[in-house]
Amino acid sequence: MQAIVDFFAQTGFYRLLQPGGWMSILMIGISLILLYLAIGRSFEPLLLIPIAFGMLCTNLLGADMFHEVLFAGGHVQWELLHGAPITGEWLA
Repeated sequence: MQAIVDFFAQTGFYRLLQPGGWMSILMIGISLILLYLAIGRSFEPLLLIPIAFGMLCTNLLGADMFHEVLFAGGHVQWELLHGAPITGEWLA
């Protein structure tokens, strides 16, 4: 039984129930609207498709693509990536 509970705790559905889960759903909805405008209505597809795809990938529940360390202070901390290969040590 504990294995089933642990499995459920690692899914995106569990993260929906956590505080702030509704914000990811809202952003996924906005990204789908932008994809529809780009593909279905041909409204600036070269601009909207990459933006919407990035929004979709970043906001997938459980993807954990946003890291607060990299975006501390409201801008990208490029010195974390300067001259060193990306090894994942700073992601932990």
